[in-house]
Amino acid sequence: MEDYELILEPFIYSITQFENKGKTTLGDKSNRECIYCGKVKGEVTFKKEAHVIPASLGNRTLFNYNECDNCNEHYFGVHENELANYLMLDRVFTGSRKRNGLPTYKPNPKGDTSIRHMTDSNTVAIKIDDIDGRFEIIQNESLNQLTYRINEPLPYRLADICKALTHMVWPFLSLKQRNELKHIPDWLLGKYDIFPLYLDKLFVPGNGYSNVMLECWEHTDPKALYPLLVRFTFGTKILSFYIPKSRNISIPPKRYTDYIQIPDKVNVTFDPLIIKDNQRSYPKDLSFTFKYSSISEKTTIKE
Repeated sequence: MEDYELILEPFIYSITQFENKGKTTLGDKSNRECIYCGKVKGEVTFKKEAHVIPASLGNRTLFNYNECDNCNEHYFGVHENELANYLMLDRVFTGSRKRNGLPTYKPNPKGDTSIRHMTDSNTVAIKIDDIDGRFEIIQNESLNQLTYRINEPLPYRLADICKALTHMVWPFLSLKQRNELKHIPDWLLGKYDIFPLYLDKLFVPGNGYSNVMLECWEHTDPKALYPLLVRFTFGTKILSFYIPKSRNISIPPKRYTDYIQIPDKVNVTFDPLIIKDNQRSYPKDLSFTFKYSSISEKTTIKE
């Protein structure tokens, strides 16, 4: 196993209780230079708030002074949408607030099926229209389980998800660290591709984490091919992306499987992904299984 060490205090915020926490803004307001495209105020504008973690994932506290409006809107907005699609059901079940209100999943705009987290409660309302055939409930009475299966859930691009994760941690890095990874901004802005990419997906059984966590780990070997590891915890998932040292690396990383947020003896599902292109993934279905002791008391156990 590779040896990484945590180099930044993890940034943590509550998915739902964001009103009481003050705003944190990274960068230099007096020297507005975009840390992605390199342009300065006058060449580009810096009028909009640049969320370090997407607003759709409940972030109302962490912003970046040194990200221009053009990069924010035309590049990172696209990457963040892919991540939001990937985490859609986690967003709904945990009640993660988007810019306006709570997220709703409606697989067919013309149908009545929807999954909605109710305002000011821990209740998720599920409305089913059998006509669209996109949503199923399967009950196993012998095991006291209910499985909610969504057929043809939202598609996503895994390569853009890797970019969204890298974008989150980039403002935290020192100038020295960013200079050692000068190829990364051009990759984030689509000037060239880097393949393959390596992303770990970890599913943790339970109701999902109440706090979002962003971590940055650095390899203890300065010659490592993947010097930084970005780790993002949201809902029932922990995503880890290995940032490559250069554009042309074909040797895969040794996966780092120490997780500070997972207690001992908790069974998790670990899925190491190899991303070879920028094609959109169209998952066939997505299931959430709940175990209950009575019909009114249920606990999420697995995806």
